[in-house]
Amino acid sequence: MGRRGAEGPWPAGGSPRRHSSWPAALLAASVLNSCFLLTQAQNISVELDPKWPLKGHTVTLTPAGKTEIITCTWFRDEQIESKEIFTYVPSISEQQNGPAFTGRETAGPNCSLAIKLLTFEDTGIYIVRKTVRGGPETGRAHVQVSERVSNVSITSHPAKVIENELTVLTCSSVGTNVSYVWSKGGQTLESAGHISVNYSSLTFNPTWRNDTGSYTCYGHNSFSNSSATYPLKVFYGPAVPIISPQQYDYAEGSAFTLHCRADSLPPPEYTWSFNGSEFPEKSPQLSIPSLSFDMAGNYTCSAFNSETNLSSSSTLKIRVLEKVFNVSIQGPSETTENDSVNLTCSSRGSEVSYTWFKENQTLEDGGHILLWGPNHEMLTLNPVQRSDAGSYTCRGNNSVSDDTSDPFPLDVFYGPDDPIITPQEHNYLQGKDLNLRCQADSKPVAQYTWFFNEMEEIGNGSQLLIPGLSFNNSGNYTCNATNIKTGTSRATVWEIRVLEKLSPPTLWPKELSVKEHANVTLNCTTSEHSSVTVSWYKDGKPIPDKAALSERNRTLTIPDISKADAGTYTCEAKNGANNATSNPSKIFVEDGPGPPFPPGAIVGIVIGCLAGVALIVVVLYCTLKNTTLGRMAQLSSNGNIILHPRHWCYRSPAAGSRDSV
Repeated sequence: MGRRGAEGPWPAGGSPRRHSSWPAALLAASVLNSCFLLTQAQNISVELDPKWPLKGHTVTLTPAGKTEIITCTWFRDEQIESKEIFTYVPSISEQQNGPAFTGRETAGPNCSLAIKLLTFEDTGIYIVRKTVRGGPETGRAHVQVSERVSNVSITSHPAKVIENELTVLTCSSVGTNVSYVWSKGGQTLESAGHISVNYSSLTFNPTWRNDTGSYTCYGHNSFSNSSATYPLKVFYGPAVPIISPQQYDYAEGSAFTLHCRADSLPPPEYTWSFNGSEFPEKSPQLSIPSLSFDMAGNYTCSAFNSETNLSSSSTLKIRVLEKVFNVSIQGPSETTENDSVNLTCSSRGSEVSYTWFKENQTLEDGGHILLWGPNHEMLTLNPVQRSDAGSYTCRGNNSVSDDTSDPFPLDVFYGPDDPIITPQEHNYLQGKDLNLRCQADSKPVAQYTWFFNEMEEIGNGSQLLIPGLSFNNSGNYTCNATNIKTGTSRATVWEIRVLEKLSPPTLWPKELSVKEHANVTLNCTTSEHSSVTVSWYKDGKPIPDKAALSERNRTLTIPDISKADAGTYTCEAKNGANNATSNPSKIFVEDGPGPPFPPGAIVGIVIGCLAGVALIVVVLYCTLKNTTLGRMAQLSSNGNIILHPRHWCYRSPAAGSRDSV
C-alpha cells in the first residue's frame, strides 16, 4: 500500500464521489482477509488468453475457482508487497494499484488481469490471491511474451564468392525462438558433401561454380514465419580457352578467322598473340583477310578474369599451303596383256598426295596393282590384264584443296583366245551347204585363215561357206586366228562328216507263219556304209533279249520261237545326219506238233516217205529239165527261208498262200 499516498486517496480511474465508501470496504476486506489467512489457501488454475501473447498485444489472465469473490490481489513474480500489481474489490468494482502497477494492467470480471501493450519485460510469473467465502484461493501462471519472425536477411562472407574458396551464408531475423531452414530451387538443403547446414549458417567448403543460384532462408517459430532469398554468384575461371575452328591448314591467300571461348564468370578479357607477339586488339575473335606463307605459326588466345584474377591460354599451330593445280598423268597409252606398265601423276601445290581412279572407281594397292612413291604418285600394273583397259584419272589433294587430271585412256592389246567354231555340229547330209563361223576374243580384231585337213588353205575371214557338200568334203577344218599387235596365233580344228541320205531299208520276208519252237531269221537290207547302224523293234519297242543279231545287226534270228514272239517287226537305219525305217514284217506263230505216233502209224509214215522220195526224184528230173531247179536255187540264196537238217519234208506254197516250215 506504499504507493497509495503518491497516487492520492483513490485509485487511478476512481471517483471522488465514492471516496467515503472505499476505506470502509477496504477495512472490511482486510478484516476478512486476515481471518481467511488463518485458513490454508487452495490452489486454482489460471487461464491465459491468448496462450502465446505477442509483444504489443494484450493478454488476459483469468483465475478459476469460486466466483463469490470478496477481494483479489495480483502479484508479479512473488507474493510480496513490492511485487503487488493491484488489489481489486469486485463488489464495488474498485482497483487499488500496487508498487508493480505500470499503468497497463486492468482488473476485470472474475478478478481477471488484463495487460495491454505487452513488452518482453512482462514475461514472468503472475500470482493471484483470492478472498472468497470458505477460504482463500491462490493461482499462478507463466506469461511468455513472444515476437513474430520478421526482418529475415542473408549475408555472405566473403561478399565476393570465388570458386574453390570457403563461403558462408548467414541468416538473421527479429523474433522469438526463431529456427531456420535453407533451400535451393524448392529443395531443402541438408549437410552433404561440400555443403554443411548449421542453424542459421550455410557453408560451402569449397565453393563450386554450380553452387551459383538463389538460396532461401526460412525463419520460423511456433506461430509465425518469414523468409529471404539471396542470389549467390560464384565467380570462376577462366578455363582453358577453346580455339575454333580446329583447322590447322589454310590455303595461301585465303581469309582466316579464329574464335576463342573460355568458360568464365564474369566473361574474361581476350588477347591474341602470334609467335609471342601480341595483337593490339582485345577481342574473342581474330581475323586476317589474306594469308601469306610467312603467317604460318603459333596463334595463342589468352583469357583473363578480373574478379578471380586468374588467366589461361591456348595455342593453335597453323600451316599455309599452296593450292593443288595442273594435275596430269604421263605414261604409255598402249600396252599388251601380261606386260608391265607404269603411269605417273604430277601436279603443282604443297604436300600433295595422290589417289588413282579407273572409270570413277578408286584403285587400291594389291594384287597386280601397285601404288608407290612417297605420295602414291606412281601406278604400276604388273602383269597387265585385258580388264585394265579403260580411262584413268588421278586426283591430287592436300589439306586445303584438290584437283583432278584429265582422263588418260589406256589400251590393252590381247589375244587371240582359242577360236570357237560354230555351229557345233559334225555331221552333214550330202548335198547340204556348209556354213562355218570362227570367233576369237582379241584386241585388235583377229585375222582368220581356214585350212582343210591342216594343209590346204581354203579361205580367209571369220566365215567359211561350202555349197553342196560331197563325200570328199569330209575331214578336219582348221580356223587359225592371228593378232598382228601381239604377234600370236591360236587355232581350232573341227571335224566335218558328210553322210548319205538314207532310203527306207527293205525287211524280208514281209510276212511269215511258223510253228512254235521253230527258228526264224529276218534280213534288213540297207546301206553298207560304216556310218550306218541298224536297230530292231517289235511292235514299236526294242526286240526281246533272246533275239540274236549278226552281220552288223542286219540279220535278226529268233531261236525257239513262241507265240509271245508273234508281232510286227521293223528295222531302222541311222547315221549321224538322218535315219529311215523299213517296211513292217509280220510273224504269225501256230501251234507245234501233237503227241507221239503209235508204232503202226510210224510204219505207215516210213512207207509213205519212201514213196515220196521216189516221187521227188521224178520231180527233180523234170525240174532240171525245164530249168526250174535254178530258180529254186536262186530263191534259196536270197535267205528268205533257211531250211534246217531236221526239216525232213517240204511243200512248195501255192500262189497267194503263206510260207510254212
